Amino acid sequence: MNKIIVDIENFHTLALDLMQYRRHMHPFIGDFKARNIDAYDIPVAEFWEPIDFVLKAYDGCEMPDISQWSPLNLVINEKALKALEPYLTANGEILPLHSADTPENYYFFNCLKTLQPEKGDAETDIFKSRQGEFPGMFCSDDFREAVEKAGLKGIRFTENLVSLA
Repeated sequence: MNKIIVDIENFHTLALDLMQYRRHMHPFIGDFKARNIDAYDIPVAEFWEPIDFVLKAYDGCEMPDISQWSPLNLVINEKALKALEPYLTANGEILPLHSADTPENYYFFNCLKTLQPEKGDAETDIFKSRQGEFPGMFCSDDFREAVEKAGLKGIRFTENLVSLA
């Protein structure tokens, strides 16, 4: 079992347009659930429209293939989608994003699987946990190996399940 941690020291981070997101999602799931979507396992693909995102650029940093918007979800590019799609679609939704900052396609992974990391599930390759003081995204060794084999950049892994960074 591995905890996924965004590598903010070496890669740009991505931020969604929260007002656009909340205005769009409010009629369907309400403002509270929209603001806290990562705390729920709510499918939203049927009414999703691409949400704008901006790059938070830092000097000397690269564009990530895979990143996080919050500790309980992922933002991925086309390269990451091709490498990880079977793992992701089995455990959530892949939703398109839009950016004027980059011509590259990015996607929001809405994880719909919540488990406790210490209990895990041998058949679950990626899930989120809100347990305790250290919520986050967790993955199997198979998922980690798929990320490494594809040379995806932007996140790192730790076996310390309560790590913040």
